[in-house]
Amino acid sequence: IMQVCLNCVFLVLNILLNNLVGSSQPTVALVGDDIILPCYLDPSMNASDRTVEWTKHGLEPRFVYVWRDGGELESKKNPSYKGRTSLFIHKLKHGDVSLNLLRVKLSDRGRFRCFVPDIGETLIELVVGKKHLIFINERTRKATQYLVLLLSVIFYTLIFLFFLEHLGKKW
Repeated sequence: IMQVCLNCVFLVLNILLNNLVGSSQPTVALVGDDIILPCYLDPSMNASDRTVEWTKHGLEPRFVYVWRDGGELESKKNPSYKGRTSLFIHKLKHGDVSLNLLRVKLSDRGRFRCFVPDIGETLIELVVGKKHLIFINERTRKATQYLVLLLSVIFYTLIFLFFLEHLGKKW
């Protein structure tokens, strides 16, 4: 019983003294961007041997990344995140459990949860915008070129006429 009580005290102290820190501001990205959703152990400690779970609110299956027993659990990952999420393995020893998300999609927007058992959780909001591209077809491009050429001819003709008038010559 004494050992169980000591384990309980250690667990309570661990929860009270350690914290998981994310960002109070939303992370903003455009479709196609590669981004990092921040999450750190505070105070900094080695997270290599800890379980780290990244989930997304409203997603089924909910896991976007799971690190357990020193490796990634691909089997738990939602199929739409396969090949797009990772942790920075070399930074785990410093308490950095941030999620690297590649090729952001519009469907990625929402609330992500970073969770480390016996430490806590933090929520990170991802806001995703669309890239607006202007497409000009060949016909429009040629029409624009002719318009610029026409305006140039008119402009230089007016300058030439002004110059002639300035010299006192009639046209």
